[in-house]
Amino acid sequence: MKIAVRPLVESDLAAADRVFRLAFGTEFGLPEPMAFRGDSDLVKTRWRADPSAALGAFRGEELLGSSFAARWGSFGVFGPITVRPDCWESGIGKRLLEPTLALFEAWRIRQAGLFTFPQSPKHVALYQKFGFWPQALTAVMSKPVEPRRERGQWSCCTGNPASLRACAELTEQIFPGLDLQREI
Repeated sequence: MKIAVRPLVESDLAAADRVFRLAFGTEFGLPEPMAFRGDSDLVKTRWRADPSAALGAFRGEELLGSSFAARWGSFGVFGPITVRPDCWESGIGKRLLEPTLALFEAWRIRQAGLFTFPQSPKHVALYQKFGFWPQALTAVMSKPVEPRRERGQWSCCTGNPASLRACAELTEQIFPGLDLQREI
């Protein structure tokens, strides 16, 4: 199968969203895989954060998978990487990882990370081929919450230079060069 990996453009986002929902919805065994994440818009949000870090795997004009990366100063994170379920086990995830990690090299990332399914040997093994090893299992916990009676006030951190400086000071202590201003 001849696959080309290139940056996603805005007209690719609807197809990338379909692949994202179908892949995760299928992996989680949802009766309606396309209902995964409801009305959220993760794909478009990740693309808008940095279009050059959103990659697609194409067979001709047909999108088979995508990968999103983020640069937070000297720290890089990638994901989600999604592949259409009918193309699983065909090497597309690996093909998407190679240029994603090349972005990290170009950005001079000093520490890179990702989140994956710890219960899935195939996912863990894929990332281990690229030098990523599990560091800690994360317990994902939930609790129902009561809706607030009063409405909170929104504030914009980007309009407050002191808040941005405080964030930069905090993240620098966590990891030298960690910078979340692009996300904020």
